Amino acid sequence: MLIAAAVVALWPREKEPQYQGKTLSQWLNMYEARGFARGGTPREKDQAADAIRHIGTNALPLLVTWLSTETPPWRHKALSYIPGRAPVFRALYRPCVKWLLSEDIRASETLIAFDILREDASPAIPQLLGLMNNTNARMSSFRAVQVLVKIGPNGLAALCSVVTNQTADLTVRSSATYFLGYAGTNAVGEIQILRDLLDNPKTPVNMRYASLMALEIIGQTAREATPSLLRALDDPDQRVRVLATNALQKVAPDEAPN
Repeated sequence: MLIAAAVVALWPREKEPQYQGKTLSQWLNMYEARGFARGGTPREKDQAADAIRHIGTNALPLLVTWLSTETPPWRHKALSYIPGRAPVFRALYRPCVKWLLSEDIRASETLIAFDILREDASPAIPQLLGLMNNTNARMSSFRAVQVLVKIGPNGLAALCSVVTNQTADLTVRSSATYFLGYAGTNAVGEIQILRDLLDNPKTPVNMRYASLMALEIIGQTAREATPSLLRALDDPDQRVRVLATNALQKVAPDEAPN
């Protein structure tokens, strides 16, 4: 335990871009510390968000690196062996957990940074696509999909290129399909892609599930997909029928079965 605490304190840090004397990590911590400190006040959040925007594209190489770093499985397993109740261990518990989950915590902060940068993060799209298509790092791939949605139209176009690429990994394509649902008001051409997936009998069933869930998230903005959803009510796959019913209740409530 003492060794782990010392590692936390002495482990060398990456060289980070700075603004007004604070590093990118410090600004992110001020904006919204996850799990180990309180969240920032509204004023602190605004100040931190402004600082992160000033750092801008200089933050992208490090953010992509943080996004691609995965917590080794043995660290998650080690959490169950840390005694946190005994007073003698209480002071060491938090720093040990913070070290064991350091990659997860940093990745969470990275998602916040991309949410702040939005379209300013577009130069990172090629690297994010590389992460997303890395089937040997599923968590990094999943995070990259989330980030591409946050970037806006350019990120959505990149996601669509993967969704429609029939040679891409099926799990990656399904994940990308689902997250098209978070396009919000930007979902225009994406709705047609989701319809095409539903209407094509050769579409893998997992992608049909993802399409239906995405349309449910989009809601009434996707009303043009109503004919495809109605056809899906007669699908031989029971889960497709259930998901189509759920989607209709959000997309076109007046068309949904009672």
